[in-house]
Amino acid sequence: MRPHNAFTIVLAAAGAGAVLGIAGIVSLPAVLAGIPWGILIIFVSLDIFTKLIVRTGIMELLAARLLRFSRGRRVRVLWTFGLLLFVISSVLNNLTAVIVILPVAFLLLRAMKLDQVYVAGLFALILAASNLGGAATPIGDFPAILIMDSGITTFNSYLISAWPLFAVTMVVLVLFHILSYRVRTKWRRGAGGGVRREAEVIRLMEQYGQQEQDWPLFTCLAVFFALMFAAW
Repeated sequence: MRPHNAFTIVLAAAGAGAVLGIAGIVSLPAVLAGIPWGILIIFVSLDIFTKLIVRTGIMELLAARLLRFSRGRRVRVLWTFGLLLFVISSVLNNLTAVIVILPVAFLLLRAMKLDQVYVAGLFALILAASNLGGAATPIGDFPAILIMDSGITTFNSYLISAWPLFAVTMVVLVLFHILSYRVRTKWRRGAGGGVRREAEVIRLMEQYGQQEQDWPLFTCLAVFFALMFAAW
């Protein structure tokens, strides 16, 4: 959905609610009292925080460094992408994490010339890692925030109970994808690889990693996040 379409829908819904309230069909105070304002404020604040993190360029730098470390080797790419998405999604908005990683993924696929089965598995791992990371912590996860607001659990209790479970699940998922790839290639080391492919991947990642980073903004956001985490 495009931003202006979403804004139109929200504006239309607000207008319809105002008309119903003025006509006396519904009670606006009762409706407003039922809205979880605290959750909405937290969710909007985290969304703004995520957008500011993206502006620093730090995630692109991290992705480029990790991909340079992988050197275009298919097994390394699987667990590097999986763990990177899990960590980013656990502290930021899931959708934003995927959007930031996708340009790096497309560059990588362009350099490695991967087969369709591997590409499908890689993108499946990216989506699964994003969702698992989002559910591992209550940060930026709307259902988790809603559960905490209901009083069923606290931030610490959720974190202690959920993070180890989803982290183990993530590791098992990555191992499954690696094993699946190894079985298809009959455990051949560097299957489909080569010096030229590694050099092309490194060249593209260095070019992508030349974007400037806003370190002062990142430092301020890191301090803010630490205070926010301590407050929770």
